Amino acid sequence: MKYIFMFLLLWSIGSKAQTELQFNESLINCEDKWVTFPMKKDSTYNFGFIYLDNQAGLTLNVEGAFKIDENGKYIARKINNSMVKHRIPPTRVLAALIPASKFADLQIQNTPDWLKGYKTDENDVHRLFRLGFVYNQWDLADRALVYLEKVKAIDPKYNGLIFEFAFACNVLNQYEKAVFLL
Repeated sequence: MKYIFMFLLLWSIGSKAQTELQFNESLINCEDKWVTFPMKKDSTYNFGFIYLDNQAGLTLNVEGAFKIDENGKYIARKINNSMVKHRIPPTRVLAALIPASKFADLQIQNTPDWLKGYKTDENDVHRLFRLGFVYNQWDLADRALVYLEKVKAIDPKYNGLIFEFAFACNVLNQYEKAVFLL
């Protein structure tokens, strides 16, 4: 009986730690969010911040790794050089959003200070175009059109706009509109 109790106790602790992280988020939906990836063989989780770099596209800034102790506390091992960046091509890899309640454990802020250098005016035509371009890459033409429409309103002759617009219309089976644009 004692062994069954110990097994159930350990199992309940382990399952509590596991249920908090839900690996069900597409990376394209994680812009400006802290994410983690499935546990590695050494029981650690890599984590980082996903943002949109206007030049490079969707990017992961790797911050380090963490383990979850028996009390559910995240024990961080941060990378000293936060310049480890990975460009994120379209992929089916899923991530988990890190709960805000764990930010203190990981010694992170909701919005990292370094992000200011990547954030331009939200109505900047180049940023809007880049968002449309990235969403087209990820086969999210309906979302791409939202940003491309904004670019069109600001600068209808923006370089590459017609192609991206026509691409999105084609994906959405709006063939006549795509042909008209081209």
